[in-house]
Amino acid sequence: MRNSEKALQRSKLIQEQYQREALNAEAVNALVEEAIINRKGLSVIRLGDAMARLLMMHNIKSLDGVAHFLGIPYPPGKKFILQLRNTIVKADVVGVSHFKGGSKLLKQFMHKKKWSPPHLTESFINDQLYYEGYLNYYLRKYRVCLIGRAAKKASQQLQEQGTTVALVLPLDNYREIKQVLKALHKKKTDFDLVLIGAGVPGRTLCIKIAKQLHKPAIEIGHMMDAMAEPEDWAKPGNRLRFKRRWLSKKKTE
Repeated sequence: MRNSEKALQRSKLIQEQYQREALNAEAVNALVEEAIINRKGLSVIRLGDAMARLLMMHNIKSLDGVAHFLGIPYPPGKKFILQLRNTIVKADVVGVSHFKGGSKLLKQFMHKKKWSPPHLTESFINDQLYYEGYLNYYLRKYRVCLIGRAAKKASQQLQEQGTTVALVLPLDNYREIKQVLKALHKKKTDFDLVLIGAGVPGRTLCIKIAKQLHKPAIEIGHMMDAMAEPEDWAKPGNRLRFKRRWLSKKKTE
């Protein structure tokens, strides 16, 4: 089944579960371009099943082995969860899980916080923006800042393809958010759009960039890996393979 057909199926499931329309990649792109043109903030984040469990503190033990990968402390303290919840509800475009377990928890979170995101999309919106060519389009047309673990490698790969990235910053975990924001404030006139692939901290940073710097920021997750290593990403089992590789590398450090 093609990516577009899968996306349509996921959008239908979201409409059934959340009783709201899920924006497709074209509609999300329209919001992003409007934000760039009008120089206003816009945050596009995703809340998949792991984020749903974290926000509702449900089955937290399941996150033990992947906490480093998610960029969060384990176990997550009350202060951390409170800050995360209070930040997430400020997002503009939210990609939600279409899986029953994740959607149930996210609906509980929305009800608890009396929160209705301005725009809903699917949690795989990052895939759609990548496969439909929008991320490449941004990189060619605008001054883009890449942030995340694979940002440097992605920038090098893009440079080989003839695409220049305006700014590159690493982001490994929550403790680094403040210093990244500080660096962005200093360079705020050098970029138009930010693409972030950095686990849970990436979601928080997107929102802070939109609110504080009045710039559009998209949390693209594994699509940063796809840009960094396109040939390897094209092989089957990419998500799990890249996650295991990263976790294995962290254990040896």
